[in-house]
Amino acid sequence: MQTGLMWTKNANMFGSMDWDSATSRCVSLAVDSITGWRLPLIHEFPEIYGATRGEHPFEGIQGDYYWTSTHYTGYGENIRWAMNMLAGSLTRLHHITNRYYIWCVRNTY
Repeated sequence: MQTGLMWTKNANMFGSMDWDSATSRCVSLAVDSITGWRLPLIHEFPEIYGATRGEHPFEGIQGDYYWTSTHYTGYGENIRWAMNMLAGSLTRLHHITNRYYIWCVRNTY
């Protein structure tokens, strides 16, 4: 599947953490000297969710919430969208102090 994105092979490299820590972890990540990692945008998670049904090259996928970098407008600066990898749904109203998993992504172009 070609999406123009590179995801880390391990979807549970760092466990769960608050949004600020998750953002910092992705930004500072280097995998085989590859940098430029970030939290995924809200529209990028459904692409990878579909790819994780059945056989796939990823490991450590948790049936729980994963942070996105997308702000949920209308409820203050501290609310973000999260992806529920068990249900395959994006949900809103997640405060940045909640602890969710992170799966870093980078653009390949």
